[in-house]
Amino acid sequence: MDNGNNTFEYNRDGRGIVIYDFVPLHEVAEEIAKNLDKHYEDADSREDYGKANIDWDKYFALSREGKCGVVTARNEGEMVGYSIFIIGTNINHKHIIEALNTGLFIRKEWRGKIINEFLKKTDRYLKEIGVMRTNYALSDARLGMLLKRKSYKDKFTTWSN
Repeated sequence: MDNGNNTFEYNRDGRGIVIYDFVPLHEVAEEIAKNLDKHYEDADSREDYGKANIDWDKYFALSREGKCGVVTARNEGEMVGYSIFIIGTNINHKHIIEALNTGLFIRKEWRGKIINEFLKKTDRYLKEIGVMRTNYALSDARLGMLLKRKSYKDKFTTWSN
């Protein structure tokens, strides 16, 4: 049940509380770095890219400029999910503020329980800072179907070689 702030309560063998937040990446980078191996194991695109080789310097620079934020989900203080966004104006339509998702991870045991609320909170946080369009580039068709049900449109096709 959403209580109107940043927490979401659910029942699973008792009561649990998930706390959501939107923070600059540099504040949670160390925690995210600890999840990268797990993220890689779960990723559909691991054969395409291999293990992550994160350019933390660029991420930190964007974060300190206010152009990179992370939606986090925590249970009992432990990060169980995160979604990283680069935020800025569209280079061809400078009146449009966009958020580009560059990483999304929710632990498998939490996905079915919090994904809907996680996306809802993400949309709310981004709108609060003025984002007009949110873009996800996904290799996971299931997540794409969920986004479609949440009024996202499959607007662009990404071609890769």
